[in-house]
Amino acid sequence: MELREAVEHFGQDSNSFFSLYPGFESEKTTTPPSWIAYVPVSGGKVGISEPFCEDDQRFKALEVFFKRQKELKQSACCLPIRKKLATICRSHQWKTIQIGTEPQFHLPTYMRWHGDLLQRVPAAHHLSNRGATVREIPSSLLTPEFRLEINHILEDWYRSRKLPPLGFLNRVEPWVHFTDKKLFVLEWQGKPMAFLSALPIAARHGWYFVDLIRKSDAPAGSTELLILEAMKIVHAQKYDWVSLGVSPLAGLKDTEFGQFPLLYRALSAAFNYGNLFYGFRSLYEYKLKFQPTHLEPVYLVAPAHERLSKISKALKEAYFSAGIGEMVFFTLNRSIRDHVFEKWLSSLIRVDLMLKSLPGSLLELFSRTRFSLAVSLAWWIAYLRLNNHHGILAPERIAKWGFTGSEWVDFTVFHTTRWAEVLLASPFLHGDRLHLISNFFLFILFVPLAEILLGSRMIAMIFTTGMLIANPLTALFLAGAVKAGVTGLHSALETPDIGGSLGLFAVMGAFFSVFKNRTWFLAGTSLFIILFALHLNQALHLNHVIALGWGVIALSKIIFVVCNQAKKNLFKANVRTNEFGVRDIIRNMP
Repeated sequence: MELREAVEHFGQDSNSFFSLYPGFESEKTTTPPSWIAYVPVSGGKVGISEPFCEDDQRFKALEVFFKRQKELKQSACCLPIRKKLATICRSHQWKTIQIGTEPQFHLPTYMRWHGDLLQRVPAAHHLSNRGATVREIPSSLLTPEFRLEINHILEDWYRSRKLPPLGFLNRVEPWVHFTDKKLFVLEWQGKPMAFLSALPIAARHGWYFVDLIRKSDAPAGSTELLILEAMKIVHAQKYDWVSLGVSPLAGLKDTEFGQFPLLYRALSAAFNYGNLFYGFRSLYEYKLKFQPTHLEPVYLVAPAHERLSKISKALKEAYFSAGIGEMVFFTLNRSIRDHVFEKWLSSLIRVDLMLKSLPGSLLELFSRTRFSLAVSLAWWIAYLRLNNHHGILAPERIAKWGFTGSEWVDFTVFHTTRWAEVLLASPFLHGDRLHLISNFFLFILFVPLAEILLGSRMIAMIFTTGMLIANPLTALFLAGAVKAGVTGLHSALETPDIGGSLGLFAVMGAFFSVFKNRTWFLAGTSLFIILFALHLNQALHLNHVIALGWGVIALSKIIFVVCNQAKKNLFKANVRTNEFGVRDIIRNMP
C-alpha cells in the first residue's frame, strides 16, 4: 500500500492529508505495516499525524518509529495525537502533553440540532440578507482570472497578519494538491472577498476547513457566512464530518496537570495573555461560536527518554523556519506599526513630508540603523578601553582630548595637530558611567528612529557636522560675550568638554523639525538645556542649543538641495514641475 492509499484509507485526523504535501517525508514500516509522515529537523524528526495503519496497531507503529530514531541518536516526537492513542502512550510512561483542542462537527447531528444555521450567527445572517453569496468552485471551472483574484485576497491577508508566514502544519498553500481539495468563495457586490480551502479527511468521510482567508475590507460576518454555507454544501453532498482544525493551547484547564504542572501553567498563561503574538484565545472563542458537536483534545507524544528542551527546539525549527528572533521582531513590528506607532507618528508628521517606511524584517532593521549601531559600538569600545575599572576617565585624558574653548578663541590650538585630535576624539569619550548611560539612553531613544525615517546618510551627515561645529561656535559666542563685558564666562572657556551629546542633539533638532508642532518640541528642549546649564553654572552646555539649531538648519538645507536637484532632473526630462514639492523626497533618499 502506497502513502496516498494509506492516507485515504487510515487517515482519520484532520492533518493526515498534509503528509502528501511537498516538504514532508514519510517512513514505511513492515511490522506493523504502516506509514508515518514527518518533517525532518536538525537532529531529529517531528511526526505530523498519527501512523497510517489499523487503530490497534498505531501505538506499535509509533514505538517502532521512536525506537529507530533512538538507535540513530536522534530526537523524535509526534503531533497532533488524538486522546485515544495519547491515553495508551501515557499508560506506557511516554511524555504526553496536551497542545490544544480541535472543534469538530458531526454534520448529521449538527444540522438536526441547529436547523437554519444562519440564525445562530447574527453577523452571517445579516450579511446573507444583504446579498452576499457563497459557492463552491470546482477545480475544472477555475479560470486564470479568478485564480488571480484569490491570490490578491491571499496577499492582502498576509499583509494584515501579526505573524510572518509559518511552516509545518500552519502552511497556507491553497493551490497545493488543489484537485483534491474543495474551494469555497464568498462574493459581495460581484467581487470575491473571502475564500475557504478544505482538505479531505477521507477515512472519516469529512473535510478539514484549513485555509480561511479574507480581505481586510471584507464586510463583517464574511468568514462566519463562508463557514456555515460551506457546511451546508458538504452536508448536502452526504459528508459526515467537518473540522475547524486545532486551536493551539485551548482547553488546557481541563487536562490533568500531573505530569508537567509548570509547563501547563506557562502554556495556559500564553493562551490567556499572549494575544500580541498569536490570538490563541480569540481563535478558540471564534470557533466556539459555531457550537461544535465535539471538542477533541489533541496531544504531543514523545518517548519517555526525550528531553523537553530537544522537543521544544525541534518544534521551533519546524514552525519558525526563519528563526524565533525574526518571528518575535516581525510580530512586535507589525503590531506596533499597524496598530499603535505608525498611526500615532503619522498624526505628528508635517503634511509636506513623506518619510521612509518602517523596516519589515530584522535584517532590514539592522541594515537601516547601521550608523546608529556603529556610533553606539564606538562609544562603548572607547569607554571600556579608556575608562578605569570604576568607570572614570582619567583627568589627564580629559585634558588631552577634551575641547577647551580658550584654545579655539585665540587659535593656539591650530599651532599643532591637536585640533584634529580634539574634534575627532572628544565626541567618543565619556567622563563616567552615568555620563555614558544618559547619552546612550537619549541616543537609543531618538537616533535609530530618526535614521529609519530620514535615512542613514542624512543622519550621518547631520550627526557628524553637529558634533564637529557646535563646540567651536559656542566658544566663539562665549568669547564675544566676554568681550562685551559679560562676567562669569571665563571658566566655561577653560573647562574641557567631552561626550557625544552634540551630535545627538543635532539629530534631535532634525528629528523634531519634521513634526507639525516642531516649534514646541524645539523650544521646550532648548529651555531645558538653558535651565540645566544655569543649574550647573556651566555656560558651555549651551553648545547643545547650538547643536539642536544646527540639526534644524541642516535638515532644511539638505531637503532644499535635494528638491532643487530633483526639479532640475525633471526639467531636463521635460516633465512639468509646477506641482512638485518635498513629498517623497526623503522617502527616496539613501
